[in-house]
Amino acid sequence: MKINIEQEQLNKGLGIVGGAIENKTIIPIMTNVYLNGTGNQLELRGANNETVIETVVECIVDEPGCVTLPYRLLSQLVAALSGEIELVLNPENQIVKWKCGNRNGSIHGLSGDEYPEFEFDNDGDNLVLSSVDFADMLEQASVAAGKNPGREWLESVHFSSTALQSGDGFRLAHRSFAGIPFEATVPARTISQVIRVSGDADQVGISQSGKSVLFDFGLTKIRANTLEVKYPDLIKAVPDEFSTVVHVDRKRLLRDLQLVQVYSGESSNRVMVTADSFGLRLYSNSPELGVYDSTVEAQVEGSPITMILNAKYLTDGVSAIKGDTLRIRLADEGLPIALDSEDDDYLYVQMPMYEK
Repeated sequence: MKINIEQEQLNKGLGIVGGAIENKTIIPIMTNVYLNGTGNQLELRGANNETVIETVVECIVDEPGCVTLPYRLLSQLVAALSGEIELVLNPENQIVKWKCGNRNGSIHGLSGDEYPEFEFDNDGDNLVLSSVDFADMLEQASVAAGKNPGREWLESVHFSSTALQSGDGFRLAHRSFAGIPFEATVPARTISQVIRVSGDADQVGISQSGKSVLFDFGLTKIRANTLEVKYPDLIKAVPDEFSTVVHVDRKRLLRDLQLVQVYSGESSNRVMVTADSFGLRLYSNSPELGVYDSTVEAQVEGSPITMILNAKYLTDGVSAIKGDTLRIRLADEGLPIALDSEDDDYLYVQMPMYEK
């Protein structure tokens, strides 16, 4: 392999596939990035046990060929260079010599033939959406994905024919959307990579391939291995009836919640929320930091109610909703609250905390 490529192009490609490459793995070659020079482009690929990311960038290929190189070393090197880079592979020892201006060096690699093969063919139906709109939906739907290695579905986003959703046992994010032609549960870490690369394309094709979901952005493709779990019907957690309904300016409430978090601290993250005829009161009392107390103007219908909520979770939900006016529905003090907006197909549900 012998190629000449602009630093900007190589740096961009490495940045895209790097999200799937881990620093430590039991298979040494998987810490490498796969490079394949063919035609007038360089194909780059990175993978882990959940995700495969593949992209192509423009280059001049004098001699086609493939190799895998240590990702961390190559990405740091390329980031520090500028201008045109020449890469020449010696197939006898898998050493790549590089040259950029008056700088040069070498990198020890492993054979590209030893890198696993990954299929990017789908099983049939392919849904095409605006990549920006799809990323917005995924950001909303993944808000409630938690970190619980013992229960994989808590760290995932579930795709169904009617919605995208996530839940961590304390909250639920539910983005209504009719159109996904399959049902699958995808790790949230993979979803974050899909969101990350979505800005580089106008459209995305979404399809299923066996036990994988494919996201095709044209030059970049992501293959997500799905989880073999039975995803629960989380929407059943939403109460059928509510005793109190609050309508409040979303941005104003968000500003106050951000201030609440300054006082609530990482250890407790508790805020007392009271809805009554005076509006929506937010109260936090930290023995270490002090007291925060504010009342946000709001329209409150129904019975006065007070409950304690996780301030960070509440901020996450208010941030994810797109509309200007937020509706908060509350039932009994021990039941979940529901947040939504008339301007959005999104529902966020949060469990209250209990007084210690």
